[in-house]
Amino acid sequence: MKAEYRKDCRQRDSVEREGYAGVRSIEAREGRERDGAKDLMERILNRDNLNRAYKQVKRNHG
Repeated sequence: MKAEYRKDCRQRDSVEREGYAGVRSIEAREGRERDGAKDLMERILNRDNLNRAYKQVKRNHG
């Protein structure tokens, strides 16, 4: 028996085990990624960081 691959569907894990591989929930991962992105944006838009970036661009004549 050959495994079929479908997006967001349970699939046959292996013939020997006669079991099914579960579909992972991505909601928790997406929540952590959003939190990480929010923290990153706050660090990027921090006044000190923006001033350092501006000064570096001026030094490099960019």
